[in-house]
Amino acid sequence: MGDNWFTRAPQGGVRERAGTVVGRAKAISGFNLLLRILMWIITLLIVAAVVAFIYFAFSGGLAGSLTTEAETGLEETGAGRSAVGFFKDIFGIIVNPEKAVARAGTFETTVRDNKDREELGVFLDGLTFNVKNKVFEESRRVVGRASLKSESLLDTATVRIGCDIKGYTATKPNIILSGSGVTSAFTAISGTASLFDRSDRDYKEIIVFKGRPSINSVLCEYKEGIKLSDVAGAFFESTERKLAALKFSIIAAYDFETDAFSRAYYMDNKALENILLQGEDPFKKFSIKDPLIQADGIVKSENTAGPISLYIASPDAQPFTEDNIYFLEVGLKTAGAKWKGDLRQLNKLEVHIPSEVVIDEENCDLERSNEGYNDEAGLIEVYNLKQEHIDRINEVCSKTVEEEAGVFGPTCLDRLRDEPNFLCQFSMQEASNVEPEFTYFRGKVWYVFETSVADTIKILKRELA
Repeated sequence: MGDNWFTRAPQGGVRERAGTVVGRAKAISGFNLLLRILMWIITLLIVAAVVAFIYFAFSGGLAGSLTTEAETGLEETGAGRSAVGFFKDIFGIIVNPEKAVARAGTFETTVRDNKDREELGVFLDGLTFNVKNKVFEESRRVVGRASLKSESLLDTATVRIGCDIKGYTATKPNIILSGSGVTSAFTAISGTASLFDRSDRDYKEIIVFKGRPSINSVLCEYKEGIKLSDVAGAFFESTERKLAALKFSIIAAYDFETDAFSRAYYMDNKALENILLQGEDPFKKFSIKDPLIQADGIVKSENTAGPISLYIASPDAQPFTEDNIYFLEVGLKTAGAKWKGDLRQLNKLEVHIPSEVVIDEENCDLERSNEGYNDEAGLIEVYNLKQEHIDRINEVCSKTVEEEAGVFGPTCLDRLRDEPNFLCQFSMQEASNVEPEFTYFRGKVWYVFETSVADTIKILKRELA
């Protein structure tokens, strides 16, 4: 037969056309698949945005809905707790990505990132001697060795290492440091550069850099040994006075910084009054989930890890309002047994006050400095602990050293527990927000802490032939 009447093409032409149609169908099918995937993605984004909008609208905003982990991002700004504010922040970060970086480096985020870092500080451990039973004949070389680990939040922290045999000052030890950060030796000068107990003593220094842990070995050598006749107040184990027990110590004194913050929630006085009259909790009403808020409405503080805990918070229930007077409380205490040692010197204590808070300077243990700054939390004024209070703390620590009370009795930090915390009276600026918003109290303290590792050695009287 001839050409097909319906296709007007030979049989081979039909096959070619069929191939063309299939090819076009595949192309159209591939395009539709891509289009469908794109539409699904857009739909999912729209649904997610709607769900987020509804969730934030009903939960009271950022402060009430983000968990503690998520709070270190957008919530750290303390601004915009409404859904509109949330999407505004997201858009702002898309347009300016550097905002996300800036927020990730906020004061509060830094505190949270370092609150559980128990490696922060200086730790001496593993004291051993060149004689296993620690019994040395007179004039025999005495060598003690320990490991030293150091890490700090300061850009550069100085660690001073010295050695001591209680009651013995006839010769000075040779101090050898190995490892990173070792600098040249320094000799203490009476009255200006004395170390630990304000007596002249040789020591060596290392510099610890922020973010770079330092690991060193410390070796203290009394090359000529110890003579019993040179030891004052030695404890003899027999009436023949032939064997004396002495305390051998390796000591490290170091500069350190502890940072802390607490939130200050505030709202319109009338709005808070109406909530309380209805028998409701303002934090629960707006689904504010903050682990630092206690059941009684008092908000605790949070601080970086280290040998001393800095407390900075109000003992009054929150939210604050403009029609009341409140107190801000600041205190120092030991951080626990992990950090062995004692406070030796308080250098400075700062409290950073937000613009929403009005300090009554006549009723305050702090004084305004000439410093201030502006960041994501707003305008901040810096207050310092008054010098008279710093002097009082340092006097307590000095007496502790002089009395050697910290060995068997109370340490300086133990004694400070009996001292009242520092207080500042404050009020709030007028607020119009009808649900709780927050700002921050921030604190920084710089100090010298001393730690040591010690053991008992015995000196045996050498019999003359």
